[in-house]
Amino acid sequence: MSVAEALIAEKPELLLVDSIDKEDKDEPAGYLRYAILILATLCCSIVVSCNFVFNFAVVCGSRNEGNGTTTSLDFPNEWLRLLYSAFPLGNLILLPFISAITQRYSQRIMIAMGGFTTAIATLLIPLAYEVHPVYVIVLRFVQGIGMTPLIPLSAHVSARWTPAHKIGFFLAVMTGNPQIGIFFTMGLSGFLCGQGVPWQVLYYVHGFVALCIYTAWVIVFRDFPATHPWIKRKEIELILGEEHIHNAHKIREPTPYKAIFTNVSVLCVLIAAFGNFNGVSPVVVFSSTIIRQALGFSQYLTGFWNSLSFVMQFVLKLLGGHLSDVLPFSETNKLRFFNTISCGLSGVLMLMSAFVSVSHHNLCLFFVVMIQGVIGFNSAGFNKAGIVVARQHAHIVATVQGIIMCLGLVFEPFLVYHVAPDQSWAQWKYLFIGHGLVLIVTNGIYCIGIRGRPAPFTKTLPRN
Repeated sequence: MSVAEALIAEKPELLLVDSIDKEDKDEPAGYLRYAILILATLCCSIVVSCNFVFNFAVVCGSRNEGNGTTTSLDFPNEWLRLLYSAFPLGNLILLPFISAITQRYSQRIMIAMGGFTTAIATLLIPLAYEVHPVYVIVLRFVQGIGMTPLIPLSAHVSARWTPAHKIGFFLAVMTGNPQIGIFFTMGLSGFLCGQGVPWQVLYYVHGFVALCIYTAWVIVFRDFPATHPWIKRKEIELILGEEHIHNAHKIREPTPYKAIFTNVSVLCVLIAAFGNFNGVSPVVVFSSTIIRQALGFSQYLTGFWNSLSFVMQFVLKLLGGHLSDVLPFSETNKLRFFNTISCGLSGVLMLMSAFVSVSHHNLCLFFVVMIQGVIGFNSAGFNKAGIVVARQHAHIVATVQGIIMCLGLVFEPFLVYHVAPDQSWAQWKYLFIGHGLVLIVTNGIYCIGIRGRPAPFTKTLPRN
């Protein structure tokens, strides 16, 4: 089964042949697919921004010692753990139901509902803080719920709107949404805080931008290329393959859950996802703390090196996605190679860093930056494997990956504070050893079991 064949929509009855027959075959293919890619990436990125702006709100501004007031979002330390955990907990509550909801509602509606929910919750946080700080926790939980429908979006766009020869690149761009969102918030919040604006403005700006992006989403997006009123016939043929334009199945395909979760390649993808999210997430989440407290670098250098690692991660995501599309090797070997130089190499770097003395702080810094950077190649590793193997059911695999990610974000901070309460390099070495081994072992299992071809359940259709 070719990649193009696997890109047929799960709801092929939506292929409106009559609407595309009127297009002139001599017209060049359009670029609507790139507009969809950019818009979907922005939708995912702004939700990350609406979450991440909290990190700036708690430090933006200054305290007036005369009257005890503050222009920052001020919370006691015991509240901060709840505030940081509320967002991923919101994800975790709704994620198990996303697959069932997807069967009933379109991606366009689901993403719009989630996005507008997040935008409104973001706009209400300043008011909630004035009423009672506990409502901020509630709204961050609501923000997390609003983000949940977006977790499978990269799989949907990569499977439905992407030509066969561009899957790696499209997926790399979409999985780079955390870096894009963080860059946006860092730049905007840094500028506004530097101008002395109160923290409330940060939330108002992010909420307004989110409303604009999701309004554009409702106007522009359609679940399937052939149902879009603006698309040209040539572009549909480029995405789906010309042979499928007039040969769509007239039945709706149910989700084969048992076949999906008993497939060896799918299980290997999920094992690799567990290794990725639970192996490297402590370094990513606590990188600023490691560089600042464990290694003793200045606040300026901490921000610089931390930003550099995110830039490196994003660049390697794009590079990995492009190379996975053009390298003349088998799909299986490419999936193994890129996962190994992301998850496997990150694990090796973690083990090496555990045996470096803190006195060699520049070498320690090199390891921290590289661990965060090389993980970017995962866009062409297990992330792409989920699309290649599950195809039209890739959103199911992406949803489970999201659950794994949220579990890691919820529980890893407690593990970190238990093992490294003082945030010293000597304490962190135990975390490096444990998480490095997780990355190496899960990558090994993935490489043994993964196959770079569509699973049998992607070819099975129900009887009429």
